[in-house]
Order: sequence, then structure tokens, then C-alpha cells
Amino acid sequence: MLIRHLTLVLGLSFLSAIVHASDSGIEVVGKAAIKAVPDQFSITLEIKQRGVVASKAKAIVDNKSRLVMRELSKIGFEDKAIDSSKIIMFPVYEKPSIVIDNSIAKTRMSDNQKIETPLHVLTSEKNSVVLSYFDVTRTFIIAFDDLAKYDQLLDVVTKVGVSHISSLTMSYKDSEAIYQQALEQALQNAKNKAQTIAKQMNVKLAGLTSLKETGYHAPQAYAMMSEARGFRSSVSEKEVSAQVIANFAIKSN
Repeated sequence: MLIRHLTLVLGLSFLSAIVHASDSGIEVVGKAAIKAVPDQFSITLEIKQRGVVASKAKAIVDNKSRLVMRELSKIGFEDKAIDSSKIIMFPVYEKPSIVIDNSIAKTRMSDNQKIETPLHVLTSEKNSVVLSYFDVTRTFIIAFDDLAKYDQLLDVVTKVGVSHISSLTMSYKDSEAIYQQALEQALQNAKNKAQTIAKQMNVKLAGLTSLKETGYHAPQAYAMMSEARGFRSSVSEKEVSAQVIANFAIKSN
């Protein structure tokens, strides 16, 4: 009786293990990448000026901004491709290290005579802050689809004297179509992996139980190649990648 009970327990345990394996199925990660040359670009410029009088600092920034717009127009940039709406005027307050304290020293010369002497004493001011200057910044975001304009743009804005030039940002006009190609290949990659595993484990796929899209990558920033005359910048192919996690049910052959 004891032997029959033990055999039954072992049989149920073995059956439970088989069901658990069947329930868990096969989980695979599918990956793929499509290479394409970016065809849409943008760059961010900043013109900064610091001054004690805000209006004077802004006037200098406005003058340089007009020069930038004029020079960009000369090399074929339309106004609609340039966003110059962001301007920041930031007052900077600082804590003075020392202040002058006009104290008076009184000296008694006699019972009926006193002398008052002003003393200029240097003392620390703990809680007082004063307006020191204003920082005025205008930001330009310039979009273009012809990379040949990039070197011309750099030449123009450096002559005007902009304060900051960002890295070149790249993207694709039809980025969704490129990503869909990568996604289709990632799905096929996941299916191929699952079929390979099932074949090696001597089981069959019984259908897809879950699917999750987990990854997307496309180029965002690209460092400036050169600001020197006579050098033409170029862009190589970049990868647009996709990734999925797929779970398949399995069954015995």
C-alpha cells in the first residue's frame, strides 16, 4: 500500500512538472536594425549678452539676431525654417562681500566738550543681496534637409559671433516607415529563435501567448565634424533598431 501511494505521488509530481513546462512556454527576444542615411537636420544657436542695464543688453542681442537672420537668408534659409521666439532675460543677484558702515566715534575732551569723528568701517552683510547684472539670451533653432548648408551655416554664424552652437541633430523625414521595417524584422527574428529552440527541445510551438515591443533607437545627436573652411561635412548611415519580447506556448511532438 505504501509503495502504491509513493508511486502515485511521484507520478503526480512528474505530471505537474510537465504541465508547468508547457504553461511557461518559450520566451525569446527579437532584435533587428535598419541602416539609413539621415535626411533631416537641425541645429541650435544661442546669442548671449550680459549687462548692468537689461534694455542695453537686449539691444545688443537683438542687433546680432538681425545679423544672423540676414546672413542666413543670403544662403537660402527661409524664415519658416528658423525659430527665434525664445528669449530669456535673467536678473542675477549677488551677495556683496563687504559694505561700508558709517559709524561715529565719540571722544570726550572735557566735561563740556565732545568730538564726533565719522568712521568708515568694513563689515559683512549677512542677508542683503543686490542686483548685479542681467543675462539676456536668444535661442535659434534652424531646420534644414540639405547637409551642404551645414558648413555654410557654421561659417556665417561664427562670423556674426554667436555664443553657443549645439551639436547637429539628425532624424528621418519618414522615420515611422523605417522603424516599421525594423519592427517586422525583429518579429521574424523572434519567431525564428522560438522555432529553433522548439526544434532542439523536441517540442512544437502551440501559438503566441504574449508580445511586447520593448525597444526603439534612432540617431539623435551628431557632433560637428569641422568648422574649418574647405572641409565638407558628411553623414554616414545610422541604425534604426527595434526589439520585441515574445512568448510562445509549446506542445509535445
